[in-house]
This record gives sequence, C-alpha cells and structure tokens, in this order.
Amino acid sequence: MLTNQNAVLLPMAFEDKTLLDMLVAWASSHLSLCDDTYRVKALEHRSTALRSFTTALPKSQEFPDVSLACCLVFCSMSAILGDTAGWHNHLLGAAHIIRQASPSQSYQHGLQKISETYEGRWLLRNFAYHDVLMSVTLNRAPIISGRYWMNQGSMEVDSYVGLACEPLALISEISSLKDHSAQHLELDRDSRLDSDASSLSSPDGDSTELPPSDMYHFMIKAGQFEDELESWTCPASDDMNLVHLAEAYRSAALIHLYRVTRIQQRTTAADVEYKIRSQVAAVIYHIGQMPLKCLPECTSLFPLFMAGGETKSKTDMQFIRERLHHIITYRHFQNAASALSVLEELWLQHTSIATIPGETLDWRDILERRGWSLALS
Repeated sequence: MLTNQNAVLLPMAFEDKTLLDMLVAWASSHLSLCDDTYRVKALEHRSTALRSFTTALPKSQEFPDVSLACCLVFCSMSAILGDTAGWHNHLLGAAHIIRQASPSQSYQHGLQKISETYEGRWLLRNFAYHDVLMSVTLNRAPIISGRYWMNQGSMEVDSYVGLACEPLALISEISSLKDHSAQHLELDRDSRLDSDASSLSSPDGDSTELPPSDMYHFMIKAGQFEDELESWTCPASDDMNLVHLAEAYRSAALIHLYRVTRIQQRTTAADVEYKIRSQVAAVIYHIGQMPLKCLPECTSLFPLFMAGGETKSKTDMQFIRERLHHIITYRHFQNAASALSVLEELWLQHTSIATIPGETLDWRDILERRGWSLALS
C-alpha cells in the first residue's frame, strides 16, 4: 500500500505531524517484517503514532481528510502485520470519521464533504477497497454501500484494483443483495446509500432465509449481476498485467455471486458448481499470466483466495499455495499468510479420505471457529 500512498499521503504528511507519524509507523512495521532487528523500533513508532492520533482525534470533524487518512493507514498496517481483528476496528473508525465529517452526521453528507478535495476522493477509494473486500469475508453488506467512490471523473486505473473498478462495485452490490427487501431490490442501485441505521449489518446473514417473495427478487437481481459481470468489457491497456488482474477480479466477483446464490438456495445445484469451477479456472489462468514480482500482484490476494476456497483440484491448490507463499516471502504481507493458513485447513478437509459425506467445510466455518476477521486487501 505504501507505494500507492506516496503520491497522495506524503504531501499531506508534510503538513500534518500526526499523519507523518502514522506513515513512519507503517513503513517501519513493514521493514520489521523484512528484518527482525527493526521490530522494537517499529513498536516504538507505532506507539508514537497511536498517541499522536489519539491527541488529534478531537479535531477530526475540522480536518476529516487527515483523520481519515490516519485511520486507513492504521487499517492497512494492521492488515499487513497479520492482525485478524484490529484492522476491522480501524475500518469502522474510518467509517465513523466519514459520517462525522458533516454537521448532519450522515454518511451521504460526509461523503460529499470529503469528496470536495482530490485527496479526499482518493481516500474514499481507499476506504471502499477495504470495505468491499471486508464485506465478503465478514458475510455482510459494506459499511457504506453505493458507488460514491467511482464518481471521481474519468480515471480508469485505480491504485488498488487497477482496471477492475466495475467488478469491485458489483462485489459490493452482491454483498448487499440478501440484506435488502423486495422493495429495496427494486431501487436504482447506483443511487443507493446505506442509512445510518442500516449501515452496520448483522454478520450472521446466512442464518436467515428469505421469504418466497424476496427470494424471487433476489434471484432476478442475482441474474442481473451475473449478466453485468459476464458482459463487462475490461478497459484497454498497454499493461497486460492490469488486464489479467481485472479479469481475475471479474471471476472472483462471479464466484462470490455463485456462493451467495448457493447459500440462499440451500442447495449445491450442479449448474452453480459448474459455473464456480469455470471461474476458478479463469482466476488460475489470469493470475498465471502475471509474472512474479509484478506490481499488480500486490492486490491478487482476493481472487486467489476466492478461487482457493472453491477448488478441489490438487494442481490448483499447489498453484495458489505457491503464489501466496511468494507474496508472503517477497512482499512480506502477513495477511496473505493468514489467508493461506485458512486455505490449508480447508484443503486438508477436501483431500482427506476421512471426510464425512454431506459435511462440507467452508472457509467461513474456519474463520468463525478461529474468531477471525480476515483481511484480503
């Protein structure tokens, strides 16, 4: 993340000591993952940043951009350190800062306030990236729904998902799909924002069956999302690594959609399983076309995990294992290590001869048992 941050956050940090402390803490924490001799110094910098941020918090409504930037740096830092709880708390804090940015204390007005500056618009894209991927692993709607982060002019290449902004937006809407009533499902999704009362959904969404009338609208909308993802055309680019990353995100979005559909239907319909296998193969293909150490691989964790969570092929498992191990050893992202440990436990069940028929383990079962909020950003 630091490479992506430099162009936007460093100029802000030169004018604000709290943000500068935060970036130093982020950099030293990442350095400590590469060289253990920096571990104590990294802890000292994190302590300094936390004290500085606590002192500056009362000014968050006056300077929301800076407070939001600090919270998001903390979120990213916690994720790469392998924290499976703290990063989520920082994301919730970031959402609170967005809401408090406006005197009306509403998400919609807060978004409008922060989006008035270039730095604010970048921060909203940063927040949305973490928020949308969080919605998948926590099985809930995003904290803030809608395409607020995409209405930023004609920029096509995002600093996190590259050319995959549209698939990311559809992932957000798929995560929100089950939480809306039939009336909500008829609303124009592009103009929909969570109200303050509904922005934080229940994490145990799988336990509630939709009534028949809502199930009908659910399946209609799910079909529309499938059509949109399949018909989406990736923007042209001279960098084929960005194209392959975007295609991998498209396939990951479809896997997410089919998983949500499978859960609601309470069945393992053959056609859904076939579709999932096809998209797993697509993720493997497109990630396989990206050379190791290329910059876009930084955000390939999500599609790799989604594919790994569904594959039954030992060959696919080995490919995903090797790619994630490379991210861990080359980039030292410990959230990738957490993700791989979940997949390894899942794969052990899939390949075990002692597996009990009808008792298929899902990666969400593992996260729930471990009490983890897994960061795939």
